[in-house]
Amino acid sequence: MSVNEFVIRWYTMIDAPSNLKKINSYFSTKINDFKFQTDAFNEYILPDKYCHPYYDFDHIESNEQYVSVITWLDSLTSEFGQYSIGGYSNDSEISSTHNLKHIPDAAKKVSIHVVFYEKRILQQDMMEIIKKVGNQNTKRFYYDINEFVDDSVYKLKPVSSKSRQMFRHVLSNKQYSGQPTVFIAGKLCKEDDKPINQIVQCIQDDSSTDDVITNWMNVIHKVPSIKEKEKQETNAKRLTDVDNGLAEIGADGKILTKTKVKNIKIDDIDYDDNLIVFNKEQMTQLLNKFETTFENLEKTTAPIRYSPHSEEFIKECYTE
Repeated sequence: MSVNEFVIRWYTMIDAPSNLKKINSYFSTKINDFKFQTDAFNEYILPDKYCHPYYDFDHIESNEQYVSVITWLDSLTSEFGQYSIGGYSNDSEISSTHNLKHIPDAAKKVSIHVVFYEKRILQQDMMEIIKKVGNQNTKRFYYDINEFVDDSVYKLKPVSSKSRQMFRHVLSNKQYSGQPTVFIAGKLCKEDDKPINQIVQCIQDDSSTDDVITNWMNVIHKVPSIKEKEKQETNAKRLTDVDNGLAEIGADGKILTKTKVKNIKIDDIDYDDNLIVFNKEQMTQLLNKFETTFENLEKTTAPIRYSPHSEEFIKECYTE
């Protein structure tokens, strides 16, 4: 086996069990000659250290959505390198525009597979990028990846010996055990692209890691939570207030809102200079507004103990 050659694990049936005893293997240098037209080819991906970044899109319903996917993929190339893209569509216009295979009776409007073949990424990072948060009804991607990514093909769990991910090669038809073949073999969209560029598995050698993606967060970012968004909006508003002269930046760097003080004349204020003295009912009502905690007893309501009331009166109010 040559230096750049590695073994690709694969199986004909996409529903192959996780405890498969005999997994097919194929040398990476030979995959371009594989007869995809006659044999189904599904990668049998097991927990490894590295893989090529890969994405599956099965929910694109319009040309505009397809364009949004391409725009997002292109935004990743500075860190992820170039990508191979292929698939099919049952829409003749979309097929023609984006060089997809036209399959009129296909169930899905568009199905494309994308593999960034120039670089490797830690499998655990790939699983991290696709993770979702929230409950069953409000699940969303944790990072700002394209909304049309299908997250169902990222099941690898390093801690599980039964973990495996099947991933159909884009040039292959789909074959389930005991069922007729589903003829959805796509085509490669880019000129001079090759089948090997659609392989997710990769070399696991650590002798050189120049091709390993470590700064993926430069192009994929965490989506802020609702609370974080509110904080960002508040900070943005306060900065706007600074620009508009409604706030200023203090010596410690904090933004201080300027308080507008209305000119008030003493004659405008109604006041009583007599000492305000609570009766027992009023004092009890006041104390009931605080939780019965040692901190409130020691600090919050401490001034009451220094009032003109007698010690006996205060004790009665505290114990009511």
